[in-house]
Amino acid sequence: MAFGLGIVALVLGAVGGWLFGSGIGASESFRELMRSGGSGTVDQQQMSQELMSDPAVMGAVGSALVVAGIGFVIGLWALVQGIIATATGRGRVWGVLAIVLAVLAGIVFFVAYGASIAAAVAGAR
Repeated sequence: MAFGLGIVALVLGAVGGWLFGSGIGASESFRELMRSGGSGTVDQQQMSQELMSDPAVMGAVGSALVVAGIGFVIGLWALVQGIIATATGRGRVWGVLAIVLAVLAGIVFFVAYGASIAAAVAGAR
């Protein structure tokens, strides 16, 4: 059970990270920043307001947060259940694999986020 939950958390982490990065990367203010090469003065409050006022960005980021949140909860469940399985000796190998997958899900989220942002930057140039 814990191993299966770890796989689900891994998939949801990858999807959530990609959606989150593509939502941020799709914003016009982010693309404008990338076209200028990241140089110049960037007003953080103005960029935040532009991101918050764009409905497409908010929709993508909102759905990404839902997917990533569900993945986080399932990953936490897999981690706890894997620790219990490992400690009690009931399916020790599956428990260790579940722990590894649950931890890897968080890492995969950030890798997918970074790859999505990198794709947006490459598309903006």
